Amino acid sequence: MPPDVTFDPHSGVNGFAFSPGGAFGFEGDAFIAMFGADVPAATGINIRPAGYSVGQVNVRTRQVREFASNALPGPSYVNRGGGFDRPTDIAFGPDGSMYVLDWGASTVTDKGLELVPQTGLVWRVFPERLPALRPGGPVVVEAAPLPPERRRAQVRNVPELYAMLAPTLLLLLGGLGLAAIALLLVIRASRRT
Repeated sequence: MPPDVTFDPHSGVNGFAFSPGGAFGFEGDAFIAMFGADVPAATGINIRPAGYSVGQVNVRTRQVREFASNALPGPSYVNRGGGFDRPTDIAFGPDGSMYVLDWGASTVTDKGLELVPQTGLVWRVFPERLPALRPGGPVVVEAAPLPPERRRAQVRNVPELYAMLAPTLLLLLGGLGLAAIALLLVIRASRRT
């Protein structure tokens, strides 16, 4: 069975919500947060990286289009052009607006994936006819009360994953090795007879 819609490779399709219509419009259309790839780790240098945007799927025609994106390609913490970093989820509020959860800036180091504190955002996307909720600007939320050395990312990085899986992998590889040796001995014995 073919998929209903497809997206560009490395778009990083994440959370989505269906528009209820009303003041926002686009009733029934799906809006998708596109996280993007871990450039350059996953895709190498890419002058037009996929993702870092909000996509729209017209559920009647199954057409996918970019609904909201940065003026410059890629996450804003890389291109310094402002806008989305890593959109991860979407919800529609009772005020008729779409809210986009943005993970913020991150980097990959020898310790694995590291998040940059206080870079996460919630974007409000609304039709021009609706009033701004905070004409004075964004609300800044203070950092978590835990000191940085006590914060632990919920995403396992590669060294932690290897350490966790190593005993199981060694047992599996050892079992496969023994099975291969036993098979060779059986084959060798059958050729002698």
